[in-house]
Amino acid sequence: MNSRGGDGGEIRKVAVAFDPACGSPDLLNAASELAASLGADLEALFIDDQDISRLSRLPFGRIVEPLSGKSEIFDDAAVRSRRAGPLARSRAILRDLSRRHRLAFSVRELPGMALADAASSSTAELIVVASFHLKFGGGRTIDRDAWEIAAQSAGSVLLVSHLPVSVRKIVVVSDDSPAGQRAVAVAARLVRRGAPAETPPIGHLHPQGQTAQALAGKVLALAPTLVIVGLRDAALTAAIQEMSVTETFSVLTVR
Repeated sequence: MNSRGGDGGEIRKVAVAFDPACGSPDLLNAASELAASLGADLEALFIDDQDISRLSRLPFGRIVEPLSGKSEIFDDAAVRSRRAGPLARSRAILRDLSRRHRLAFSVRELPGMALADAASSSTAELIVVASFHLKFGGGRTIDRDAWEIAAQSAGSVLLVSHLPVSVRKIVVVSDDSPAGQRAVAVAARLVRRGAPAETPPIGHLHPQGQTAQALAGKVLALAPTLVIVGLRDAALTAAIQEMSVTETFSVLTVR
């Protein structure tokens, strides 16, 4: 993954990467609120779901309308047709969000590019991705590419587990490393955005030689809506990131 980070670790750009035809527009809202809270610009990376793209190139691909039972060939033309509406809606939502949050934004369409490659192509210091994806007419599925980004990115990553993303209860898991200090600073910045009466509480956890299982148990006991991680221990970091699949809180890994 590309190396990122402004002077002093400042986050100047937040990027959000997803397929508008298979993902939730709420991901754009979460990314725009995060960018506004951090005083950063927003970059939207619109990609194709790789499984669907591969299916559309097979000669036997068909799509069946659930109500009418009508079937049609599922090829590149069908994919482009079904993507047109979601792409236009995502652009419209992004324009509205930019006005609401007074946010500078940019859009890049990256058809045929995998999620990890799209994230790697960005110069943003923080990437927002969902730990799940939604297929055409299908249910929620774990997105392994998102895990790869969270594990390997040289920059910070928000792994979204549940939408909308809430800062009602933030838990910071940090040590005395530079990443840990930045995690505390990011949490304070997100809290500072609200009025005093609406300020969410922040819980703090230090690993202090704990096992991954013990640390995960303490995180769960605090019932967070957002966990911000800044640790030098990659194994502990990965253990908390994996919780974003089974739990409803999102994980922001600060580097």
